[in-house]
Amino acid sequence: MTAVINPTPDPQSPIAVPALLPSFLQLRRTARNGIKTGIRGLDEALGGLFPGLHILGAKPNVGKTAFAIQVCLRAAKALFPSLYLSFDESPTQLAGRAAAVAAGIPQSRLRTEEGLEELEAAAEQCHCDLAPLRLLGGTAEVSGTTAAAALRSMMRTAGVDSGLLVVDFLQVWASRRSSADFRKAVSECVTELQQAVREANIPVLAIAALNRDGYDKPSLSSLRETSDLEFLADSVLLLAENPERQVGSMRRAMDLTVAKNRNGPVGKTIPLVFDGELGRWSEEGFF
Repeated sequence: MTAVINPTPDPQSPIAVPALLPSFLQLRRTARNGIKTGIRGLDEALGGLFPGLHILGAKPNVGKTAFAIQVCLRAAKALFPSLYLSFDESPTQLAGRAAAVAAGIPQSRLRTEEGLEELEAAAEQCHCDLAPLRLLGGTAEVSGTTAAAALRSMMRTAGVDSGLLVVDFLQVWASRRSSADFRKAVSECVTELQQAVREANIPVLAIAALNRDGYDKPSLSSLRETSDLEFLADSVLLLAENPERQVGSMRRAMDLTVAKNRNGPVGKTIPLVFDGELGRWSEEGFF
């Protein structure tokens, strides 16, 4: 029936609804079985990270990179490869952080020779958890298409049909492309990530900066270059500190709000705790 209605699908031509329906059904089934983040409340709200563009926005120095690394390690446990494209920290620094998180070694221990030896030994034991995570230093020449191609190669090697691309972070990527027309550069980066989603059928988690007026109570309008990020993202997750909750001097109470969700409800706020020493995020009450 589909072949009769639409015998020669052409991206430049209108396509009949029956011909598109199988793709829609597959898309929704994939959305229900996205890559799990390990944060129970978030996975319930989103169904995991489904193929699409997911924005994580927060003010500086609240653990966004640690959050993304933890999601990558969680994906690795499910045997899904991850590509972490960093325009902020070097791959070398990120490798140390990821290994320490996987091994449960406090960051302060890495300032001692004993801690480094402990990390070296632990990394061997955590090899299977770390190997599916690849790190790539970002440059102005890197594109969403080339990053997606690298991830697809990893997926083929692993024999799986999904993977995770992380971009850390959007505004730095855009600034390296163009300082003259920053908004246009951000738009180009977002367009490339959308193309990566379409070509590789993967979830993309992109870290984004917020405007200063949205640091304490972030909203969609707090996203810098909001006209691109707010409307084009499939989901937007906003992190903010919650000074009313007391979780101990070495930890930080944070709220994660689902501000946008194409495939489900919005507005859900998940209480989290960030342990900066271990670089780990937990849902409050689920340590």
